[in-house]
Amino acid sequence: MSQTIATVGFEIPGLKESMLDLHSRKSLLDWDIVVVLPDISSFHRYSVDTYKGKRDLSDDGSFRLKESVAHWRREILAAFEAGKLVVVLLSDVDDVFVATGDKQFSGTGKNRQTTRIVTELNNYAMIPVSMAPVNCSGSLMAMEPKATFFTEYWESMSADSEYRLAIENSKFRPRPID
Repeated sequence: MSQTIATVGFEIPGLKESMLDLHSRKSLLDWDIVVVLPDISSFHRYSVDTYKGKRDLSDDGSFRLKESVAHWRREILAAFEAGKLVVVLLSDVDDVFVATGDKQFSGTGKNRQTTRIVTELNNYAMIPVSMAPVNCSGSLMAMEPKATFFTEYWESMSADSEYRLAIENSKFRPRPID
């Protein structure tokens, strides 16, 4: 029996019909295997400014991104709980500021100032796992002995592989390279 594959946020050549855009509201329960790339760069077009050196999305862009993040978080969790294979491709952390919808006012009359309240959000908010991803890069890696499903890839591609992200989490412990 053949298994169906959906990709979220990117396209696998030859599987264009199963590619789901981050702006989509499709369910992941229609597929057996789900591969997710948490890339929110398509929302950068809603950037109106920068704040603390990071993109500051417009009110509309903020709403759209928060809605998409919530949708995919629910869908990924539902797919996992339904026994689907869910693979997350790790990409660089993309931090942006999004509007909360709240505003603060100061002063009166002509001197009245309106301050838009924002909060930070990153592309990993759509993944329903508690983790602290950190941008970093390197090429010295060792395969976890229990990851036997990865052996064929690792034997042929380990010399050409690199990482661009580390996950700070007490449950994930790197092991030294032999």
